[in-house]
Amino acid sequence: MNRRSIALAAMLATIALAIVIVLPTRRSEVAAGAGLIAFLGAFIILSESVGRGVVHASVVDAVLHRPERRPVRPSDLERLERALGWRSYEAAEFDVRVRPLLDDLVRHRGGSEREADAILSHGERVTTEDIRRMVSRIESLRPGTST
Repeated sequence: MNRRSIALAAMLATIALAIVIVLPTRRSEVAAGAGLIAFLGAFIILSESVGRGVVHASVVDAVLHRPERRPVRPSDLERLERALGWRSYEAAEFDVRVRPLLDDLVRHRGGSEREADAILSHGERVTTEDIRRMVSRIESLRPGTST
């Protein structure tokens, strides 16, 4: 029981006692009224506490609930996506920012240095289409085999 409900019960008892003192012939009506007010007060307090309660799921709901699974994205993939972007690069900028990442991919797929040079060759400007072509050629490499 919290302080609010104790204070409410004390107030109701005080009011009922004052009415009994003022109207001594109507004790049964005062007792019935005080009982009704106490019942309504208890109902209000109970309904407030139930409203604040946490609703627990049933066992069936817990079994049927499927947690949302988000695919784990490797940090090197996110770094590659940030580095590539949707743009074109000057040759020097490509060689500094993007080529090392793609070169690592070629090596990871089992490609040789010669294959990396062939796949990652470019002109003065490297466009998004050039990068797509390079990545698709890297993807066509089979790990552990060299062409």
